[in-house]
Amino acid sequence: PLVPCIGFGENEIYYCTESGQLQRRLCKVMRFSVPFLKHFVPRRAKVTVVVGEPIEFENETNVEKCHEIYLQHLKDFYNKERVKYGYANIDLEVI
Repeated sequence: PLVPCIGFGENEIYYCTESGQLQRRLCKVMRFSVPFLKHFVPRRAKVTVVVGEPIEFENETNVEKCHEIYLQHLKDFYNKERVKYGYANIDLEVI
């Protein structure tokens, strides 16, 4: 099984700059997001980790299909929990 988890408040730990186009290009090339930090020392911030229900996959399911199912579960889980943790007006963006 794969368990969706969300850390509400993680975005408050580091001071990041708005890099826009450059960050998107790097993400596309490197296949993962690289934050541009103003400071390398994290701030103290409350992070609440919320754990969802496990997702079961058939052994024959390919990786792309598993990823698609996981992302849909993660988005649904985020939308269900976000108001409770102060993120009512913030949509989940997966890049």
